[in-house]
Amino acid sequence: MVIVFYNGTEEQGKSYFKEVFALNPLVDQTSTMPYTGVNQMLNEAMFHGLRRTMKGSAFLAPLDTKFADGIFDDWLEFITKNPDAGATMVLWEFVPFKKILEVSQTATSFANRGAYGNLAFGPGWTKPENDSACREWTRTMSTKTRKELEKKIAEGTDSTTKTSVGEYGNYDSLGATGQTVFGVNYRRLAELKKRFDPNNVFSKGPSLVVE
Repeated sequence: MVIVFYNGTEEQGKSYFKEVFALNPLVDQTSTMPYTGVNQMLNEAMFHGLRRTMKGSAFLAPLDTKFADGIFDDWLEFITKNPDAGATMVLWEFVPFKKILEVSQTATSFANRGAYGNLAFGPGWTKPENDSACREWTRTMSTKTRKELEKKIAEGTDSTTKTSVGEYGNYDSLGATGQTVFGVNYRRLAELKKRFDPNNVFSKGPSLVVE
């Protein structure tokens, strides 16, 4: 399933995504709509009542199709072995990053400014006894994709990723550290934490408390 968004006329959008439409999709629901409508399109797929977790990573373009095929194979193997986790999703999210990169990596707390897209793994299951297997698969996939990202960065594909964390913090529910999520901005944020929240009242999410 592909959700596309173009901020312009329908004609411009059809032209921009012409390669996607050339794949002859089985269902085409594209139309002019408010952005809020686009943002709600996955709501039905993310229905309440399931046990869930999520872990993010990133990928560089152009995407290695063999790598993408391997991720698909991993997903298929996982849900085949764990049918209770049939609602598991893998989300490839690519957005134009030129505007993102116009802002310095240290200008805000957000330290994920890089020339890449987001990759998220989100298992969905129902039985408590499957908690460990689903969470472990999510960690394994995140580690695998992280290695691929680091390999591409080492190849010098793009220099803007050198100081970026390569992980969208909003996609992490498996306890990423503050250092992992905020990268080069961590120390500055930790100092602000000491000043404004010395008792760690706001304690959810990546920790900014230096041990």
